[in-house]
Amino acid sequence: KNWLNMQKSVTLLISLVLFTVTLQTAKSCQCEPDQQCVMNTCMARDWPAKDASWEIRIEVTNVLEPDNDNELSNLENVLQGGPDNRWLHLHRDSNADKATISAKIKDGNNELADQAGISIQYTIKGVAISGWLTAPFIYEIDINQANFDELVPEDGIFDLSCNVQSTILDVRELTPYPIFAHIRRPNFITSRYVPVGLDEPDYPDDGGATRSYYTPTPVYVNIDERQFRGYPADSSAEPWTGIPLESDLYIEQLSPRTPLFAGQQMWWADPAHYNLPFVRAFPPKHSEEHTGLRELNRHERFPVKDGPRGVGWMSAYVSGQVASDGTFVFAETSGRVGFLRPDGEIITVAGWVTDPDLDPVWYKKTTDVVRKNQVLRGTWVDGTREGESGGFRTALDVAIDPLNENILYVPGYEDHCIWKITINDLDIYDVEVKVFAGDVNHEYGMVDGIGTEARFHGPTSIVFDPIADVMYVADQDSGRIRKITRNAEVTTLFGQNNVKIEGNILFPYAPEPVLDCAEWFDQDCAKESTNVEVSPGGTPDIFLPHTIRVDSSGNIILLEIGYGTIRSISPTTGEAKILGRVDMKHREWTRGWAWMDVDRWGNSGGKDGIYWCKFVGEVFGASHGPDRGDPGCDFMYKGITCDMEGDCNEDKYHKCQPGTAKNMFSESYGYIPPNNDDQKSYLVYNQAWNGHPFFGPPAEADPPHYPWLVAVDPRGGVYLAGAGEHGISRLRKRRENDPYPVDESTSWDYYYNYWNGKNIWATGSPNAIYGEGPLDSSIGPLSLFGWDAHNILGYNDAWNMVGATDDELLDAFMVPDIVKDNEDSKNMVISYLVAAIGTTDSTPPIEPFDVATPLWDDPNDGIDADNEDLVNDDSVNDNPNSSGEDSTESGALAVVAVFSSLNLLWL
Repeated sequence: KNWLNMQKSVTLLISLVLFTVTLQTAKSCQCEPDQQCVMNTCMARDWPAKDASWEIRIEVTNVLEPDNDNELSNLENVLQGGPDNRWLHLHRDSNADKATISAKIKDGNNELADQAGISIQYTIKGVAISGWLTAPFIYEIDINQANFDELVPEDGIFDLSCNVQSTILDVRELTPYPIFAHIRRPNFITSRYVPVGLDEPDYPDDGGATRSYYTPTPVYVNIDERQFRGYPADSSAEPWTGIPLESDLYIEQLSPRTPLFAGQQMWWADPAHYNLPFVRAFPPKHSEEHTGLRELNRHERFPVKDGPRGVGWMSAYVSGQVASDGTFVFAETSGRVGFLRPDGEIITVAGWVTDPDLDPVWYKKTTDVVRKNQVLRGTWVDGTREGESGGFRTALDVAIDPLNENILYVPGYEDHCIWKITINDLDIYDVEVKVFAGDVNHEYGMVDGIGTEARFHGPTSIVFDPIADVMYVADQDSGRIRKITRNAEVTTLFGQNNVKIEGNILFPYAPEPVLDCAEWFDQDCAKESTNVEVSPGGTPDIFLPHTIRVDSSGNIILLEIGYGTIRSISPTTGEAKILGRVDMKHREWTRGWAWMDVDRWGNSGGKDGIYWCKFVGEVFGASHGPDRGDPGCDFMYKGITCDMEGDCNEDKYHKCQPGTAKNMFSESYGYIPPNNDDQKSYLVYNQAWNGHPFFGPPAEADPPHYPWLVAVDPRGGVYLAGAGEHGISRLRKRRENDPYPVDESTSWDYYYNYWNGKNIWATGSPNAIYGEGPLDSSIGPLSLFGWDAHNILGYNDAWNMVGATDDELLDAFMVPDIVKDNEDSKNMVISYLVAAIGTTDSTPPIEPFDVATPLWDDPNDGIDADNEDLVNDDSVNDNPNSSGEDSTESGALAVVAVFSSLNLLWL
């Protein structure tokens, strides 16, 4: 426990030493369980600790972006919340040669009141660069200060962290939250090692109020040793006919998934870091509705990427429909339309996507900077904006032509038009995009007509009815249902007398009737004061139509935000009836989000069954556990029906709570069976069924959080995504080789071992078991290998370990000795990894394969006094390795600077 005293005496000595290490022959020391191996030396593992009570959040208070690569307009500064204070840039001979850093000691939003007895010392890659500082811990760092070049002998991207002393708290109650430090000087060697595990806060715009998911000690990796690899899933499908709760189903990941609010570690490029990519966690959950996603939430700058499962990346903010072969044809709010094959491969059809030879640029850079590392797929015939060559603005749905699945129709919410995409040859990206209906200059309106003579106002959804051979469009901001024929004739089907909100700019075209409600967003009042359910020959009112589909008989199935319902409307007679309540969150300035799809084929339950989801809801919602104030009163649980007042039958899985029906926060996936006359839904997930990644005990279901997507596979299956996390999943019929059985009598053991194994995996601590602690200081495998041992970093993956033994799993994922030496903890991690593999077979369904990995020129090549211009180039990877050969030689020596006794290089 004398680490603090030892640190003072050892740091200066070790910080000036360079060790030359041959990676192929480096050996790990054998340490006691209460120690960790640091550069072949056994050190006490008492600090820093994961999940300490207080985090030390380091901030750069006068951020200067170097080389004028990120000059922002006033609008951009507002959208981005100012410069990125998670980066310290120190660039000699530039405007970023100095900066001021400070720190706050916080527990979430709360700052530690008494900091008088705490001192911190700033470090770069473990070496102290400051003396001991007291609150507010302000330090001005200058790249030209005396001895800086000796303390930091290499350029590159490192972690900026701190050491701690305290007379008022145990130092184990304080843990640093490192940030990035980019050092650049003319004629200095640039390290090829970069840190992994420097986390982005849970919410992207909360000012760092939430806690890190990763351990406080980063992992350093060689950028030349990553190798992207594809792991195709079994794309087969099998139908089922029962409701989800009574069917034997399983949910599998088609792209790496994270837990709720956890960022996904990804490779990035940056104009200021010539030839040096970096790893940073990309946060999920950017908004609860669609209207501001493209610009306000920066979705047009998202790092969308093509590739097989384990390489490609798509946002969870996607929607669309599924083709006959099981391909999810999606529209992404980032502005692309693409395919997600049932084996997990992502292919961009049209729109902006990351250049396959480059890494994406961090999404908080300006759009023009991000575009430097992207390519535009498809050829725009018309509809381009000034200064642009193409692209979609907030595309929210895709209709597939039933006669030719190479023809797609896309509503552009901000484009105010319907796009037509014709795929001639996708292998060579021969794709044509043009405006099918609506204004080519994207002016909104409400005009019927043919083709570009028509006008739309914020269309959100579209469907092609194979019976009538026409399309229906939910034209949200005009409050109308539009019909489009094959020759592009647009007529208004319903909504001529739609709901009007007096004085509300969202509905400038809406005539009578006026909504007679104290709050126009009151969904119950809206239903009572307008024509929601009407007899044949009547005219139904339309209120914020959001998702539109058809059933097997050609009836329109409509989800409306204004009413919070799903209705069936006959396109010929106007008969309308409510099929089920959704009651998504809907407020004056927040529309909320919900989505749905119809099983017209009867292969994912009963024919014409409806799957729906809502991001959150506040009226008669349903949470996922008993005794949590959950009314659940518009749902049925395994046939147990609860009435709207909260009086319910009970079984061992659920108890409705009377008197708590209003103002409930919930995330729900619902299922409305066919021929449903009581307006109630079944939960797709509830406490009786755990769908991801295994069957567990009551109250422990873990579907994708903050639901955004449901899309029915005609062959059998449902695509799911939740914007509260990363990843796309597929709900399907269970196979014999899926990892966990249905037997609820044994599911508790699986649940207990899996979730504890997950915590141990994330922390590297054998004490990370529910009800135990404190956590040991260590580096868990999470940083490098990702949640569920799935990642898109180019390192080993659980999908690569099909048929592996227990010992092979532990070794492949570098599980710390302190975990392996604890039998219970070791077995829990093994349970976690076995579940992550996804199959009990001894061989994968399809053999994994290597994928071309972006190569970066070594900036150290030819360093001399004349290369200053090259070093200071502010372009984004303008000179990729054209030879395609690795710039490192096999068996080459890696020169590693050892700055501190606590700097663990896990390579």
